[in-house]
Amino acid sequence: NTEWEREGGMVTGNREMVIMYQKIVDSLYESKDDQDIVKGIGEKLGISAEELYPYDRKQQLFNMAAGTIVAKETGVSSSGMANPFTDDGSQNADSDYELLLTITQEDIDRWGVEGQPQEGRIPISQLEETGVYQIERSKGDNYGFIAFEDFVKDPEANPRPYSESGKLEAYSKALADKVNGMGYENSDIKPIPTFIQPLNGHEDTYSDFEKGTKGDYPFQVVTMHYMGRSHTTFGNIAQLQEAFVSPVMINTVDANDLGIESGDTVMLTSKYGKTLRTAVVTNRIIPECIGLTHGSWSDYDEENGIDYGGSDNILFGNDVAGQGTSGFNTLIVKVEKIDTELVPDCDKPRRIIEL
Repeated sequence: NTEWEREGGMVTGNREMVIMYQKIVDSLYESKDDQDIVKGIGEKLGISAEELYPYDRKQQLFNMAAGTIVAKETGVSSSGMANPFTDDGSQNADSDYELLLTITQEDIDRWGVEGQPQEGRIPISQLEETGVYQIERSKGDNYGFIAFEDFVKDPEANPRPYSESGKLEAYSKALADKVNGMGYENSDIKPIPTFIQPLNGHEDTYSDFEKGTKGDYPFQVVTMHYMGRSHTTFGNIAQLQEAFVSPVMINTVDANDLGIESGDTVMLTSKYGKTLRTAVVTNRIIPECIGLTHGSWSDYDEENGIDYGGSDNILFGNDVAGQGTSGFNTLIVKVEKIDTELVPDCDKPRRIIEL
């Protein structure tokens, strides 16, 4: 279900504001709270609901509200402590923070929860009514923080503790020595920021980059988040698979060169694996780039080594690229039209574990 159907919650809009929202409607139809779903699964696995969630939603909200702390009006010092309590539960005078909410026994009884009365800056009833608490700011107050302020004002007297020079280093031999000493293949960084060619990146789509000669895997692949699922979650739901068919997108120019039309089955081949998808020819993706939806469930045929599910993971290897390189845009493939009609994902047998 939605947050509107739950007991409520607390969120921060920014570091100076806290919001308390409340339930406005009972759960509609058969919708359930995430926690209730987890409890139901846990019960089937022999795990008690109390073991998973010792407190119900209302008690959780109360505990969150009761534990909310706010910076004191004197502001925040560099040596101040966040915890307003000592180990024995008494007020910590050295803390820069105090409890936000005053809670009485009457409040606890009204909520129908367990708790202890406490003194804070505002009554809990005020936060319930307004839904928001905002720290009042003024020019020159002590709520701000400037990183490295002492160093900037006097770098000689306040050197940075973790650099050889005591300064902020754009050139760092220590960092280069540390990374290069790890022994990663394809990892040799310099003491200054420099471009490092990514593994299986754009340059690797060429057999001769300088001459512009394309190689065996001439296309880069972007694996896009897809409306029909969240990563692989919900990737086994037939209705979603019917509505969102997980195609592969190819630019019009590239498709014409390869004799590919929308609706054709195409094979994507990397040096690690092969997968099949239905093509969509479009100008919404740039030439020499392929758009493959992320998170499709693998449908791997061990006899021919081909995945029929459009799984992007099939195409990736386990190369270690080292340090100083990006993990993005590191998949290159070749694309070819295949005279095979794919079974729609929604028509395949469901993979369901019966408990």
